[in-house]
Amino acid sequence: ARAELTCVANVTGGTYADASSKESLKATLTKAATRTAVGYQAAQKTIEFTPNQGDAQTLEVGTVDNPARVSAKPPTMPMSKNSFVKVNFPNNHRLHVGYTVVPNKIGTRMLGDAYGLGMGIYGPGASSPYPCGDTDENYVTSVDDAEPELGWLMSTKENSNNCPPDKLYLGVRTQDAPHTVDMTVAAVPIPSDKGDAFNESPSAARAKTDVLPFAGGNTTEVKGGTQADNAPEVNDTAISEIVEGETQYFAAPVGWGQALDATVEVLDDPSDKENSASDKIARVLKFSAVNSLGEEQSLIEDTDTLRVADIRKPVATGTMYPISYANVDVNDVQQQTAWLGGKNYFRVRFERYVGSTDEHTQLKPVKYRVTLRPSGKEVAGPKFDNTAVKSSGGSDSPSTSMAAPDSTAQAQNTGLSRWLYVGVGALAILLLVVVGVVMWVVRRSKG
Repeated sequence: ARAELTCVANVTGGTYADASSKESLKATLTKAATRTAVGYQAAQKTIEFTPNQGDAQTLEVGTVDNPARVSAKPPTMPMSKNSFVKVNFPNNHRLHVGYTVVPNKIGTRMLGDAYGLGMGIYGPGASSPYPCGDTDENYVTSVDDAEPELGWLMSTKENSNNCPPDKLYLGVRTQDAPHTVDMTVAAVPIPSDKGDAFNESPSAARAKTDVLPFAGGNTTEVKGGTQADNAPEVNDTAISEIVEGETQYFAAPVGWGQALDATVEVLDDPSDKENSASDKIARVLKFSAVNSLGEEQSLIEDTDTLRVADIRKPVATGTMYPISYANVDVNDVQQQTAWLGGKNYFRVRFERYVGSTDEHTQLKPVKYRVTLRPSGKEVAGPKFDNTAVKSSGGSDSPSTSMAAPDSTAQAQNTGLSRWLYVGVGALAILLLVVVGVVMWVVRRSKG
């Protein structure tokens, strides 16, 4: 009978365990109703930052449609010192690096190991490299070594004696304990055609009164993603379970001209009746949002938290700025990332302000519902010519995107180099082969 029951459990996705007494049965049921937290999953592809520019590896640069994703663990450097990787991207493009600083430990801690991390673009220089380009960044500082923290860099190219275009470096400065940094990297063309006139001007900020809780719609039960790449797409409403110390991701399409609205509601907390008054205050769900390049988008003020004890009391939140390409040029880090339409990600973090948990703590999952809907009129977006090139030069150890690359993500030359290639081929081969090459080039440029 044991073999048959074990087989049934395996087929149905359950488990079988013996219980020889009342106490062992209770222990088995308790274990079955709990689990440990799952941590953030960084990209498997890695690159090494080094203090010596001469030893720097090359960072692959993807496109807006197919960004490269790679992780690294930069060394801790003295104050104001950087470690480097080489980077190259075309003229008339903006380099985007969205990144997540991955916690060294899974769980929740009231006071962890404080750290700081920032990025910049630099020219060559052994001791004090020159900062290059028109660069903006939102760097990371944290006193909590348990939550995945978000940062980003945006930079246009500069061509000067101090910043030769073929000798640029992405520098990372860190303080205190080293952390894994999960990066999403893309070179985005600066478009001449911005689509609808809405994209010509920065969008106006939304207020708390602009969002109200809405009832759930078409509902599916899902498992929240551990990072953007495995986030389930939510067409309207999803139900998931989460334990303290986890951060879960959900994907939702948001068009140009639109903002992302969300309603979050705790449906059940098995620990609610046994929690103390301080526990009820300390256990919260925290919300955030990022675009497809890993750049955090600001939420409407005072809408990013829900107490877990407030069961069946939904809260409404949403991104502060509707998406307009013009936002990328404003001098406001809260608004700059609301520039890219397409797939966006809503993050839910289960935090605890008092006490701590770790990767071994058995926890009872909280069931919650999240409804995601775009808000506002969708308009035509900019037209991007996705011809970003991969960095080259030196002793390269290029990384690649986690996603299966398409033709635009492969190593390509600039437009001039491609046509030179075709021209040389035309002098060397028959007309039929030339036609084939031209067709290949056209197909890749459209890819």
